Amino acid sequence: MIFIYFKILFFSLLLDTFISSHTNIPRINKNNYQNATVNKTPVDTIPDKNKITDKNKNDDNNTKDEIEKLEKEILDTQTLCEDYIKNELKEISLLKDQIVKDKLEKYHWKSDKLIDYELKKLFLEQQKKKLLESYEQYQKEEQEKKKNK
Repeated sequence: MIFIYFKILFFSLLLDTFISSHTNIPRINKNNYQNATVNKTPVDTIPDKNKITDKNKNDDNNTKDEIEKLEKEILDTQTLCEDYIKNELKEISLLKDQIVKDKLEKYHWKSDKLIDYELKKLFLEQQKKKLLESYEQYQKEEQEKKKNK
């Protein structure tokens, strides 16, 4: 019987140390006097309503000014970002066009052997543009011939 009692006591001691080691709950209740108010009268001085309203108005004006400044900054950064993105897209498109032109000039005689779908597509678009330009020139010449007759 005493042996069982010691087992229960030992188990409860281990359980208590386990719980207290994994939590921040202290086992001993101590009064914490750090947060106690010292020399505080029960009735404090009552501030004037005018001062309170002036402070509120100043706070409102300050917040409005801050909001306006932040809105201006947001708009400025937005325009800067848009300009930057536009410039980068232009540069990317120019680089892409240059790469495509170089590849087309390099492989113009191997148009059947182009593996890349995009290159084939661009090559055919370029041929289409050339054909359309020649057709437009042909139409203009025909119209001039009709006018001259």
